[in-house]
Amino acid sequence: MLMFSASPLRVLITACTHTAINNLLSSIEHLKTLFSSSPQFPHWYKLANELIVLKIDSNNFRNLTSSKREHPLVIGSTGWTLQKLDPSIVFDVIFVDEATQLLTSDALLALNRLANHDESRLIVAGDPLQLSPVKRCTYPSLPYPVPDLFSSLFHCLLRDENNSPISLHTEKPFEQISRCPYLSIFNENHRKFICIIYFFDCLHILFPQV
Repeated sequence: MLMFSASPLRVLITACTHTAINNLLSSIEHLKTLFSSSPQFPHWYKLANELIVLKIDSNNFRNLTSSKREHPLVIGSTGWTLQKLDPSIVFDVIFVDEATQLLTSDALLALNRLANHDESRLIVAGDPLQLSPVKRCTYPSLPYPVPDLFSSLFHCLLRDENNSPISLHTEKPFEQISRCPYLSIFNENHRKFICIIYFFDCLHILFPQV
């Protein structure tokens, strides 16, 4: 597995907002704490005790010294801050959160840091029915089958089994999404507040016609 390979694993967490990056880093720190005290899982125990989790910003980007790069790393940063780093710093895994809000052109600032080897991975997460990129500009229309390079990274990468772009500008977008062979759809939202769910379940029972 890539995470247990001989060379130190380097992971980049990026998104269009600092809040999204901070939330993910906080979850990783929590898992690091759990596994660093769990020797019954030797591989994860070793990784957790060696792992460095670091949020990069315009004030501390120089903290990513060569000594730290000798350890497994999880770095959180926006694409713009990454431009301050040494060009030689690349990542085995790049995880893009809220990718439906991130323009493809902005995402490329981070994607250029993906390591060039067989096991490097790009993981993109997002909800196509949520907020689209907030930047608004006028772009030329692109002929089919050129992907929508001026939309979000998520929409740009959507492909069917023939590698043709998938458009979500339909009445049933989730049917279109299901045509993407390398996309996993999660139907559960772990951030849902249980009382709110219970409230709406009661409404549905009392007023099923609504």
